[in-house]
Amino acid sequence: MKKFLITTLLLSVASLTSMVYAGSTRLRDANINKLLATQEIGAISIHDPSIVYNPSNSTYYIVGSHRGLGKSTDLINWQELPNGKWVIAPNPLDNYQDGSYLFNKPIWQAFKSNPTHQVKLADESTGTLESFDVSAFCAIYDSKGDSAHIIGNMWAPDVIYNKEMGKWCYYLSLNGDHWASVIILMTGDSPVGPFTYEAPVVFSGFNNYSYSGKKVNYKNTDLELVLGPQSSLPTRYNVGESWGTYYPNCIDPNVFYDEDGELWLIYGSWSGGIYSLKLDKNTGLRDYTVSYGNKTSTSPSTGDDAYFGKKIAGGYYVSGEGPYIRYIGGYYYLFMSYGGFAPGGYDEKGKPQGGYDMRIFRSTSPTGPFKDQNGVSAIYNSYQMNYGPTSATNRGHKIIGAYNDWANMWVGECAQGHNSAIVGADGEAYVVFHTKFNDGTYGHQVRVHRLFVNEKGWLVCSPFRYLGTQNALTGTYAVPTTTQAMIETSQILTSQQVAGTYQLIIHPYKLDYKIFEEKVPVEVVLSEDGKVSGAFTGTWKYSEEGKSYITLTINGRIYYGVVEQQEINGVTGSDNKVHGGHMFANCITALCQSTGEPVWLYTLEEESAIAYNFDKMTNYLSTDITKSAPYSLYNIETSFTSSDESIFTTEGKLIPPQENKELDLTVRLDGSKYYSQIIRNSLNVPANNADVTTGKIAHYALDAVDNKNEFNPNEQMTVGRASTSGTTPTIFEDPIRGNVLHQYFGAISACSYTRMSNPLYTSNADAFSVSFWVKPISKTQYDTYFGFLNTTSVTNTTLGRFFFTDNTYTGFNDMGGNWFDINHPSTATYKDLPTSQWSFVTMTMDKDGYTLYINGEAQKNHTYDGSSTVSTFNYANAISTICGYQYMYLGAGSFWGSSNAYLSDLSVYNRALTAADINLLYSNSITPTGIQDVQKFEKQKIETRKVVENGQIVIYRDGKCYNMQGQRIK
Repeated sequence: MKKFLITTLLLSVASLTSMVYAGSTRLRDANINKLLATQEIGAISIHDPSIVYNPSNSTYYIVGSHRGLGKSTDLINWQELPNGKWVIAPNPLDNYQDGSYLFNKPIWQAFKSNPTHQVKLADESTGTLESFDVSAFCAIYDSKGDSAHIIGNMWAPDVIYNKEMGKWCYYLSLNGDHWASVIILMTGDSPVGPFTYEAPVVFSGFNNYSYSGKKVNYKNTDLELVLGPQSSLPTRYNVGESWGTYYPNCIDPNVFYDEDGELWLIYGSWSGGIYSLKLDKNTGLRDYTVSYGNKTSTSPSTGDDAYFGKKIAGGYYVSGEGPYIRYIGGYYYLFMSYGGFAPGGYDEKGKPQGGYDMRIFRSTSPTGPFKDQNGVSAIYNSYQMNYGPTSATNRGHKIIGAYNDWANMWVGECAQGHNSAIVGADGEAYVVFHTKFNDGTYGHQVRVHRLFVNEKGWLVCSPFRYLGTQNALTGTYAVPTTTQAMIETSQILTSQQVAGTYQLIIHPYKLDYKIFEEKVPVEVVLSEDGKVSGAFTGTWKYSEEGKSYITLTINGRIYYGVVEQQEINGVTGSDNKVHGGHMFANCITALCQSTGEPVWLYTLEEESAIAYNFDKMTNYLSTDITKSAPYSLYNIETSFTSSDESIFTTEGKLIPPQENKELDLTVRLDGSKYYSQIIRNSLNVPANNADVTTGKIAHYALDAVDNKNEFNPNEQMTVGRASTSGTTPTIFEDPIRGNVLHQYFGAISACSYTRMSNPLYTSNADAFSVSFWVKPISKTQYDTYFGFLNTTSVTNTTLGRFFFTDNTYTGFNDMGGNWFDINHPSTATYKDLPTSQWSFVTMTMDKDGYTLYINGEAQKNHTYDGSSTVSTFNYANAISTICGYQYMYLGAGSFWGSSNAYLSDLSVYNRALTAADINLLYSNSITPTGIQDVQKFEKQKIETRKVVENGQIVIYRDGKCYNMQGQRIK
């Protein structure tokens, strides 16, 4: 029986966990299938979600804007309730859904009048809260009338059970133009209604200022119940169009009980800030006996106000909305969303050009003062831009930002915001928010993530949405559910178990929402001796013995967080479903105390890593399997055995059998530290149809400045610069790929270029493919990696061209009116290539279209934007035009300059490679010349060798050690 060692691709190397033991774990087909099984989890699309728990039926409910309504019993599977829908129709029965109304009347009648209420006033007298037509109040400036206006302006409700009233209280904001908004109270016997309009709680916009001949009369509010009779509007509210600088917009209510049992309302959005009002817990309405400051001031309000209450955040029209307070672990935490639903609007394809930025402040009092982790107040005393790339302040601890490529994600999540939070029935804290998708849709979904309190008393958010921790193999828990108590009293993982290779994302401030900037993970190694290496360097340690608090120092910044274990989410999209396997990870979530930026890390635990690896390995069960099969940073060593020796050649290459064969896959992590065996009793090995030789017409190793085309020695490349201010390409010795070509940055007038004959020239090809390895050093989005051009003058912008830039932007323009832009930086939907890391780029084009592959995988989100629809663009003509260009370039060919990058191994085909071809091409070229398997050189002194240390492939060259990204690690 022959055994052959193979190295293969793995999503994430696993560190040793408590599940690992010396000996053997056998994962059979059924076990692997369960770990990798597709699961569909009910997701809902509700904007501005506010969560509440009903203990009587052990159910969580979410209410949201525009009558959004959903429920769940486990915070995982959500069901959207029918009366969360709304329609515009004159027939009230059109709103009759599922046996009940959300409101007890049709929405165009529900807010016309309310019962009067007798309320106690500040002077101990009794006043009457009259009936108010609040739908007319908020629609005063809408020419369409109040019925049409109210349909689309019911925003961000909050629901709470009032113990004193024995009622569910539904607080809703009805929004109007020019701050003519009102927060109302509705009551019902169920958290899903039907709700009855009780009374308004607070009004805004009564500035006595005329807009198109209309203005709000303060007599149509409860102002005089608060201030007493007024002969005219108090001077301080006569601020005209400056209302938003000094006073709030009465929207986005949140109602909560404090630890003493008192009831509070917070509200507001941008404009004059976020305010707090004490409520009468016996009525759910405003407590009119409580007085606030600034009652007679004639200057603009910068603090508390007699009518609006106590100011707790914002002001001067700085960004900030969706306030929410929850008491967790000894503090009242104030959540807010800076930015907006989409501050930049949408592009022509519906892709959001902006996003929320969730921030946290805290206080020991329900009314503040609320401060961030650096002691900075949530209240502003002047206008400041506080989000986006030009932000003048980073106040507020950030929770999460736009990100992509996290575990199994294929579409970025962004604009997370307008959140609520809850301490669930299990005593654990959760944050609930809506997230949007960077996939060219308007889609959004509710997300629930765990919250933990770090050793500094600040909240940190789990790296993955909450999916529970149920083991797919047994139906029981794979690991104990990580709780706050466990973190505070036990060390969930030993230092040895924490050690491993991780994916890491830092969520920074100042993301550029206009171009929809998002963060993708980098790879780091946490070693058992407390060091951090890889994309970032630093240290890590447990903060205290016997606890799961962790301190990370990353590039000089200190992060305080916790260690936890989680099930990772599968592929997520805007189809309201989640698809993916049941895999588990060791996770770290932490907060930088000085900057307020969070960091996430995860690494797969062993059984999940092995199952994922085996799933990927089956993609390579073909004739391309050799002893140098594909690997990445995250490798595991595998060996095949078979009772039929003919399944392998004497050189160790797999011969696909014509019938099912038994294959045992033995997996070792970190040498002999962990041994596991996977039994595949009836594995049908696929036939191999991949072909990487047919149609290959050019290959340049790019290891010398005078390389010749391997397929045509008469074609030799030349290097140059467009002017003396540019830099001529040079050869660089890369620790991973050996000698490579270094193209330098330069504007088009000073670009750094390499010119070659176009091997497609006059070939009449009806398709082509181009592949190369690239390691960006720095990027500018528009500058060029590769191009076809019909001139030796690289500064000439009047001629046709095809090009590929460092934003993975692909363009074609024949300068005759036929052009396409794919992933143009102004509308980009696909991420940039990572800097300081090698990526394998393959582009194919035939009459049916263009496809980009990165590291062997087609990029689904690399979308088209051109002079005609993607289905009708004439790619055949474009290919014919490109075959008429005489030259092929690196660093030139676009309308812009050259990119700063290393390049290696350029190939051109006169056909469109298939996905299988590209997978094989990637597999064959991933190990460059000079990098050999360690098995051949274990006892030899050589210049360059590859070894596996602590689960990570490293390269030794001339006594120095590098990771697979080319960074020296020791």
